[in-house]
Amino acid sequence: MGVYGLLSHCLQHRNQCVEYVDLVEVAASKADGIEILCDFYCLEHMLVESFWRSLWLLSQNSCVEILGGEYSSLGEYVSKLICDLQSLKIRLVMYVDGAKGTIVHGLHQKWDTWENRHHRDLAKMRERLNVVRTGHGLREPFTDNFRPVLLEVQLMETLKQCGCEVVHCVSFEADLVLAKNLASRPNAFAILSNDSDFCVFDDSRFIPFDLFDIKGNLGLGTNQRLPTKPSSLEVGMITSKKVWAFMGLQNQDEMIEFSILRGNDFTSSFMRQLKHKVGLGKGSQLVDAVDWIRKHRALNNNCTFADEMVRDRELKEAVDYSRKFYRLEIAVGDVAHSDYLTNFIADGVARGEIPSNILAMNLGMYWHRMLIEEEGRQFPIAEVALMPLRSFIYRMILPEGKNAVKEYGRMSSERDFECYTVLAAKQRFIPRVDRIAKDKIFANLGTFDKIMSHQEQETCV
Repeated sequence: MGVYGLLSHCLQHRNQCVEYVDLVEVAASKADGIEILCDFYCLEHMLVESFWRSLWLLSQNSCVEILGGEYSSLGEYVSKLICDLQSLKIRLVMYVDGAKGTIVHGLHQKWDTWENRHHRDLAKMRERLNVVRTGHGLREPFTDNFRPVLLEVQLMETLKQCGCEVVHCVSFEADLVLAKNLASRPNAFAILSNDSDFCVFDDSRFIPFDLFDIKGNLGLGTNQRLPTKPSSLEVGMITSKKVWAFMGLQNQDEMIEFSILRGNDFTSSFMRQLKHKVGLGKGSQLVDAVDWIRKHRALNNNCTFADEMVRDRELKEAVDYSRKFYRLEIAVGDVAHSDYLTNFIADGVARGEIPSNILAMNLGMYWHRMLIEEEGRQFPIAEVALMPLRSFIYRMILPEGKNAVKEYGRMSSERDFECYTVLAAKQRFIPRVDRIAKDKIFANLGTFDKIMSHQEQETCV
């Protein structure tokens, strides 16, 4: 996530890029304490990894993460951590990315990144299936974890119970909103994330996972069931100004140009093909890209790159979007869609009442969830088997004039990634979601029964 290889480079040169602070001490010195702004999905990865590590050490079962179903234990684990930090005046504020297909800017530029992640997730799933079949083969039981089906549901419920503030980024990248909120929230101290994009934003401060709780006072991932309330919590904080100075770049503009050249979430797919044309060989390192920027100062100053931007409209869009993204020139706020139903759903997502992928469906896109399931011609892919059921959802949420959603994902064990158009159901009894009266419980249960039993032969609808 972020600029290719940049976070690793910063961690290898901690003396130049990192400053160390005790969060407990800092929070105690401020009347209202401090806020740590968290990328929800990044934090989820960190917490679940440490939870499974602890569970494995306690149980001595190397396959514990594959078994699944530890939701209650996970909820208790996360709740203990958050409540302990709150008692020390350290509040975690969660920022949740919208589902694929909901962002209003940069959708096309992110496409290759999403597809590459899909193939990586598929490889992880097959690795775990091999463990189930053979009993061996998993590299480590607590790294590169695979999300249980209800993981986000469990964590969201835990966060609500703990009184955590949750910001749902309905139509924008979470890291864009995080960067803006770091500057605008009076008590915001730093961002907790592994995204190296925060090295590029101006006046940014972020704590990568490797530098969170350096002395292990929380006991995350150790042989104990729950985290420990710390008397001190030392972290390493990477600041963007330190990174720029260490790399010898004069200002943010040069850092942005470096991020584009090295490859970020928007430009990586282009730069893999383009870097040799602009003088960066196949095995070029991060420092080579830094030297290139020091020489040319701006991408457009290189004739080859300038010509490519004229020739390739999509490359130019990715470059222009990257520059606006890192300069925080993209307005963040409520997006007024042209359709009332879309606005109704978007408002529900912002309140945390409607899943974000429902809005993506309303806008015409659904990416299949990667699930651990057996592969074989005799077995249907779960997400494919659920297409008829989703067609009823599509009828409930699609605006007037739209009758289909494009679905992306694995269609069979032989077809790893495809696009498939699913038509909305035609049954007349299906209500639009904005017209469902919540107090009509029995009528709603009747509709629910008809939808869930639609494949039964004796059902007449």
